[in-house]
Amino acid sequence: MIPDDFGSRLREIREQRNLSGRDLAQQLDNVISQSGICRLEKGTKLPTASELLALSWALGVSIDELIDEHKLSDRVRYVARSTSNPDLKSARDALLPYLQLRITLNQVNDCH
Repeated sequence: MIPDDFGSRLREIREQRNLSGRDLAQQLDNVISQSGICRLEKGTKLPTASELLALSWALGVSIDELIDEHKLSDRVRYVARSTSNPDLKSARDALLPYLQLRITLNQVNDCH
């Protein structure tokens, strides 16, 4: 199911990568047109499975990051703040290397 905030997530990720709608459409080889991206971001169009796959590839994010009810950053933040439960502490400790890798990869991606 596509979350209500899909369009704002898409726009946020696109802008984090300093891409215009036109730039993203070109990266997608016009699988989704510039106007199609605009409609997705405004929430007037829902993406197809193939469009989701293309967007995730072009933006360098997982499909889950685009459509999961709770964004990865929110899930990590929640686990990181929850230290009272030993199971949550071990989950936090297990997630920390992945979060650090994600941050590093984002920094590398921003440099290119």
